[in-house]
Amino acid sequence: MGTFYTVHFWFFSALAIIAALAMVTRRNPVAAALWLVRLGHYLRFLKQRDAADDTLQQWRGSWCALVLAQGSMWGLAAWTFWALGMAYHHVSLILIVYSYCLGSVQLLATQSKVFMVFITLVLSPTIVRVASDTSQEFHLQLAVVLTLMFCITVLMARWMASSKAACWPG
Repeated sequence: MGTFYTVHFWFFSALAIIAALAMVTRRNPVAAALWLVRLGHYLRFLKQRDAADDTLQQWRGSWCALVLAQGSMWGLAAWTFWALGMAYHHVSLILIVYSYCLGSVQLLATQSKVFMVFITLVLSPTIVRVASDTSQEFHLQLAVVLTLMFCITVLMARWMASSKAACWPG
């Protein structure tokens, strides 16, 4: 269970600090606080790598809460920034948000409930915002494509989880 939390320390620490500083300069203290809490959570794990399974299960609960909180921030970002910019900004926003969901497949595929809540928090606001934007000519078609991407991502996660279960039974 301990390897579940193992991430390269310097990379994650630098990422968390840079992200927190970026959020502070953008006057987004909630996002900055989330990054700093994630860093603190990781540092807490590093101090007790050989913790008991019960302790690791408790940490998993708080880790899941942080992951879901950051997922909801991406959904909020998609909702907020959709109306700004040109068509290529919209495409970029969709690519960033969807790439975040694709990246979560490997980490969260074996935790189906957390994964479903995560991609729902990230993609649902995006789909609803795109579908409700009548200023875009093909908004409903794009919402359908995003919904299909949502379904494909779920299938991909299920396939990956079953592949991992077949490779590492137990």
